Amino acid sequence: MEPIFYRNFINSSVFNFDELKNLYENYPEDKIEMINNNIKYRPYIREQVNNKSTLIFVEAENIKEEFKSLKKVFELKFPKLKKSKRWEVHIYFSYSGESTSFKTHTDVADNIIVQTEGLSKWHLPGFFDKTLTIGDMLWIPKGVEHGCVPLSKRISLSFAFWDF
Repeated sequence: MEPIFYRNFINSSVFNFDELKNLYENYPEDKIEMINNNIKYRPYIREQVNNKSTLIFVEAENIKEEFKSLKKVFELKFPKLKKSKRWEVHIYFSYSGESTSFKTHTDVADNIIVQTEGLSKWHLPGFFDKTLTIGDMLWIPKGVEHGCVPLSKRISLSFAFWDF
């Protein structure tokens, strides 16, 4: 399968900065990762978070019922996901457009990215470059090279589906 981009796929209220603030104050710190200068830290150190940081709340699929509903929608849109052995939601957020994320890489899971706040630019070599705005969705099949550059303060949801 090839990656697919969808403009205005969802309602932006799926997850917002107010919910993020509450989550950040209450989420287990051992379930938060940090990317700074393209290096991942887990666990992260709160005192080291700055404008160049991207934080990731891992294993966040149970924090909102809407995430489970979206999973069902994605399974209808991409039937191969029904065969997945497990799935997770990771919430990526950045305080500014100066933040860094992972370098271009591949994953062993199928990924669906949903932009719920701000802007992020996605580079999929050999396919396309797209700027995701609020409500946009990107399907990235496993093994497809991709990378993200946050362009503003943002929240992106990453739904990962593993078939092993």
